[in-house]
Amino acid sequence: MGKRTFFWIFIVMVAPVLFLSGCTKEKIVEFHPLSKHDTEILKQTIPYSFLGKDYVVPISPEVGSFYSVSGWLNDRKIIYITETSRSANIYVYDLQTGKSKLFHESSNPIVSIEISPSKKYILVHSSPSTYEGLITVFNIEGKEVASKEIQSNELAFQWNSFKENLILISAFTEEWEYSLYEFNLLEQTLHDIKLPNPFAYWLNNKEVVYLGWDESNPSFFASLMKHDLVNQTSREILPSVYQLASVGRHLLTITVDENNLKEAQYTIYSDTFKQLKTFVIPHLTRFSDWLVPFYDFNESLGRFLTFKPLYSSEVDTYAEGFDLVSYHLDSEEHEVLFSGLVNEPISCSPSGVLCLYGYYFEKLIDLKSKEIISIVE
Repeated sequence: MGKRTFFWIFIVMVAPVLFLSGCTKEKIVEFHPLSKHDTEILKQTIPYSFLGKDYVVPISPEVGSFYSVSGWLNDRKIIYITETSRSANIYVYDLQTGKSKLFHESSNPIVSIEISPSKKYILVHSSPSTYEGLITVFNIEGKEVASKEIQSNELAFQWNSFKENLILISAFTEEWEYSLYEFNLLEQTLHDIKLPNPFAYWLNNKEVVYLGWDESNPSFFASLMKHDLVNQTSREILPSVYQLASVGRHLLTITVDENNLKEAQYTIYSDTFKQLKTFVIPHLTRFSDWLVPFYDFNESLGRFLTFKPLYSSEVDTYAEGFDLVSYHLDSEEHEVLFSGLVNEPISCSPSGVLCLYGYYFEKLIDLKSKEIISIVE
């Protein structure tokens, strides 16, 4: 298996939290929460009566103390975790009714929860011991679908948006050696995958992409590689990529023009590597790299949201706050949704009206009323 020191993994791939501008200047317009087209899409998937209506917060945990919110199940329901001295509890909270429903009780500490792209499955990563991870996948009704134990100190997950019974798992030891697995929920199997990078992303049912870092020649940039899991072959797709991530069924790359190090170039590609959107934002520099602000992608609406600094500067001296900006995949417009925010994790509801915000998703941003409300007491 591949081996990489913790410092190299953290600095080059983990620390910049996830990633050619045209001549036409993008137009800035005022924020409008939902267009007629967006509303018609949402009517097909979520209760329309809740769009733009009141919500009940803060949450009053029924048992235990609040730990964190994990994400959206639909436009009105979120999942959160509480802890007691004997167990960890997973609840589904209805923002419209203000009621919590116990989803799962675990005798082991819960490390994280991953919700599948279609929101039909919920992966619970718990920790029976320091060097063991228990992965349990439930359907939306709370019935266990699959379960596996993996010897590890840390685990990372990537759902396959094209085939949700497949999950890519990266398992790390305390020394930051790593193993990669393909977890098949339907077959209850765990297959080894050989890749020179523990951070890979699904491209389709049988291919993944990763950054081909040269360990003998450390650099901020690497080639974007495509790997066929069936034939076990890899080839270069793009050179000089700073960061890579999957956003729904699309890919996001972040690159830097060597002639203009003050800007980051974001490009969103389709699964066939067709460029769908390109834009630039100012860079904030750190001691050894650049800060990549937190972002979110709403696939059904075709909107990419990211925090954007007002200008390029050093992280330690920048104190102007961030704009929350929405970029449309199908137009040249972008919208400033909110100004003066702190750069923290964000995850928006299917309608794009409400967003979970904060390192524990402990806050709720209402983009319609321009309010930020605490989710917990």
